[in-house]
Amino acid sequence: MKYFAIVFISLLLLACASKDVEKPSLTVTQSRTLEAQVVSIDHESRIVALLRADGETISLMVDSRVTNLNQVKIGDTIEAEYKETITLSVQQSDGTAPVVIQETQRNMNDEGGEPGVVTTSTIIATADVVDINYEESWLTLRGPDNINRRFPVVQQSESFNAIKKGDQVVLDFTTALAISVNHKPFTQETPNPKNKL
Repeated sequence: MKYFAIVFISLLLLACASKDVEKPSLTVTQSRTLEAQVVSIDHESRIVALLRADGETISLMVDSRVTNLNQVKIGDTIEAEYKETITLSVQQSDGTAPVVIQETQRNMNDEGGEPGVVTTSTIIATADVVDINYEESWLTLRGPDNINRRFPVVQQSESFNAIKKGDQVVLDFTTALAISVNHKPFTQETPNPKNKL
């Protein structure tokens, strides 16, 4: 629960800085795409060596649940797209107790097709506002472990005043990783002479 406490307070500071006079809410999304070239592959041991764009080579053992590994060839480009979305909101409680829900879904391409997999993980956590002090700018949250934790609100705004005792804070943290194999040319980064010591 320590992880959730840190996430709650770090995001709540941003949410409470909103100029919206309604109950605070915030969504942050970031994504990144990485590419690597297959430089060696052992189908029996399922170990694949990849050359990253920065020139570093890494070796990975491919899970036995991954199908179509036999379709991967030396020289193929592995592309991984990672995206994460964090949504934090404060809402009027519907009377349900705080919870933490975790769910993971994995979708793989059909056997015999192009290798690829998409994995989505979602964590939803809620906490009740059990106390709040508008003058001293702090609130107390009670999470699923039934422990009260007090959090200071550094950047108070009008939206902080919209939070009431009995409200519920909802955190939705979703990550998605899509891995695909294609035959397009691999681009390696060119070293920048200015970065040399």
